[in-house]
Amino acid sequence: GQAGGGGMLVCPAPPPASNAYTADATGVTFTLGSGRLRVRVCKEDVIHVEYTTASSIPAKTSLSISKQWAPVSFCLAENAGTVTITTSRMKAKVNTTSGVVSYTDLEDRVVLSEDSKSMTAATVEGVSTNRIQTIFNSPADEALFGLGQHQDNVINRKGTTRRILNANTEINIPVLVSNRGYGIYWDNYSASDFYGNESNGTKYRYSSEAGEMVDYYFFYGPSIDQVIA
Repeated sequence: GQAGGGGMLVCPAPPPASNAYTADATGVTFTLGSGRLRVRVCKEDVIHVEYTTASSIPAKTSLSISKQWAPVSFCLAENAGTVTITTSRMKAKVNTTSGVVSYTDLEDRVVLSEDSKSMTAATVEGVSTNRIQTIFNSPADEALFGLGQHQDNVINRKGTTRRILNANTEINIPVLVSNRGYGIYWDNYSASDFYGNESNGTKYRYSSEAGEMVDYYFFYGPSIDQVIA
């Protein structure tokens, strides 16, 4: 069918029905041994990921995202335990066992890949909640910019740590932009931490001390101008 952004998207025959996932007009929901994963296609270059260990994705009204996304054409394919969601600009590939998501360009070159996602039961100020985190793979030479206004004289966040908690002169914005041509928005409002030096600098981690699910947006460039747009 005709995809947005002027690209023509020609899909192969859809995969047969599966107990591991269901697709609808907005994305794909996966049933994992550890819970549920929702991968929503917001735009040809914007993917929304929600993951929970509960039996269903919690209802959530975002305090930051108010966009009403129009339907976007995408193709769905499955091969050897990997479901590939293809738009006119990029691909999102999901391991149906682990729920790990990888993002590639249309030539299957990896732009970003998750290492893992997790939710751990926690109590914060007497309230039962979950500590949530996602670890992303990151080449040693990747540069990461963002996280808001800080007084630490750091431009490239790769290899550094950052407590994400608003205070006087410390204004946190949970957005990262990479020189590899993508951005991440972490949609969580609790006190959080960024660790840019995981596994000798080959991974980075974003964690929040409270939340009902992992909830983030991936947006693809590959130019920095397109990522910002």
